[in-house]
Amino acid sequence: MQFNDVFLDYAQQPRLSDLVAGVNSSANLYWPSASFYSLSSTEVHSLEQKKAKLLQRLTELHNYYAQHGDEDLAATTKKIVQELAPLQLAKKIVLPLDPDTVRIKSSLNPLIDAGQYLLVVAERPAIVAVFGAVENSSTLLLNASEAADYLSDLKLLEGASTSFLYVVPANAEPFIAKVGLWNREFKAIPAGATLFVPLELRHLPSEFEDINQQVADLLVHKVVAP
Repeated sequence: MQFNDVFLDYAQQPRLSDLVAGVNSSANLYWPSASFYSLSSTEVHSLEQKKAKLLQRLTELHNYYAQHGDEDLAATTKKIVQELAPLQLAKKIVLPLDPDTVRIKSSLNPLIDAGQYLLVVAERPAIVAVFGAVENSSTLLLNASEAADYLSDLKLLEGASTSFLYVVPANAEPFIAKVGLWNREFKAIPAGATLFVPLELRHLPSEFEDINQQVADLLVHKVVAP
């Protein structure tokens, strides 16, 4: 297993508690924002293929806007292509990672199959990564705030949704936050999450209506820096 620049090998099949205990050397590590990935070449290759297909679809959407004279929408789509293209991907494994939790509850402490893995955990992050139809690449983490509070700090691009945000937590399933004046509901943004500002559905041709979900699904497997 790789942890930052350190590689840990196990002679016998380890449990999850063995992995997290092996790196839990600092009280400053913030486990709620930790991420655990499989580096299986088969899974990484599959994700890279999905990314390539998604980039092709986004390029087709860009060309659609350009051909119809929607230069601002074309620019927004091009920006999304440019930020997704260099992403490093690996298969995210969503498991409880807090050492105390996995040590106490045997049901949350599975055996880990043989293979290569990456564990990313650091101090509590102070910023939130931002992708999509927005100029920002990050914004400050707001304490005791909700998803809608982030909109005022973001510079939205043409075609950006002001009603929904996709939230990709570091170690939980992604969810959609309703942030519009008409549908607003409280959704906290956890430390270590990624925000994806989608394109407004009314701007998307029918054959591209699933493009936002595809981007959000790919961002789940984005490898974050420690």
